[in-house]
Amino acid sequence: MSPNPIMPKAMQIEMLKKIVYDCDTTDIDWEHEVDASLSLPENRLQLSILYPDCKWFKDEVEMKDVKREALQETEELLDYMLTALPEEMRPDFKTIFDDYLSRVKYSIERKLTIAPLKKQIADLRKQLEKAHKEAHRAGKPEPTKKEIEEHVKIPPTPKPAA
Repeated sequence: MSPNPIMPKAMQIEMLKKIVYDCDTTDIDWEHEVDASLSLPENRLQLSILYPDCKWFKDEVEMKDVKREALQETEELLDYMLTALPEEMRPDFKTIFDDYLSRVKYSIERKLTIAPLKKQIADLRKQLEKAHKEAHRAGKPEPTKKEIEEHVKIPPTPKPAA
């Protein structure tokens, strides 16, 4: 089993520009945000977290497929690396690779779990900025915390996972 080669950064950027929709792609700092060491699915997942206002997936099913593809590419790369090692070193490295793979899996799942919360935070910040601008235009002093809470519905703080 050979690894999937990582696509050149410029090619990834062009493909990602075609994938994203409902978004002004000029607002994305493609050159700095796309990581050449990551695969296309990994970069797509990363950008979906960094730019939650953009639509990166058609639906939940597509998002799960991309997560599965990113994990599979990492698995294939680690398997390939394992076959390149001398036989006596494989068991130790297999343990290390399995640990790394479990951390990658957790990271992929966790980042997308908190992405909707980050989007809510971004929306709340926009609402807060709007309230500040309205108060400034009306010549009012900065809104108080109570006025902000009346204007912006703040969701309850989520409980940490067990």
